Amino acid sequence: MSKEISVSDEYVWTTTTGMYQWIIEYLRSRVPDRGLWDFVEEEGFIAVDNFFVSDLPEPYRHRVLRILADEVPQAYADERCETPDRWSVHGYAVRSLEILAMMCAEVLRESGEPDRPRGGEAL
Repeated sequence: MSKEISVSDEYVWTTTTGMYQWIIEYLRSRVPDRGLWDFVEEEGFIAVDNFFVSDLPEPYRHRVLRILADEVPQAYADERCETPDRWSVHGYAVRSLEILAMMCAEVLRESGEPDRPRGGEAL
């Protein structure tokens, strides 16, 4: 069954259950603020298989967009693609995550947030 991350009304990224769970756990590690995760639970995002970044209250929305845009593809590659043979298995996933990152970067740009190079400082 596929899962989705709704970056905005225009950008919805579809992925596998395993990748979705990896992203949620990565976000939990980077934004350990209980307020965010209480909101996510109350809204039922995880239960409906769609993480609505667009519906998150500020400052969480901005923080999550920035993490998805700047960190997630590289973090996944670092964790899963330690050797060239692993890259052949997980390279498609990294490229897919780069599409998610581009969606998030575009939403940030549209909101007036300047671009930052990948691997920018953490929030």
